[in-house]
Amino acid sequence: MVSLEEKAIATYDAEMYYARYEGKAEGMILGMLSRGHSPQAVADFTGIPLARIEQVIIH
Repeated sequence: MVSLEEKAIATYDAEMYYARYEGKAEGMILGMLSRGHSPQAVADFTGIPLARIEQVIIH
């Protein structure tokens, strides 16, 4: 049986992993855009959906 503390730690770890992943993806998107790549080229190169790239541009 998993204690509440262990569950909280596992949840926190998962959330931090996701946040780091998202941060890296956004950084890569912004970096490529700042180097003159089009949103479509970024999507083609990275496999990230164009809609997600457009969200990063808006925010």
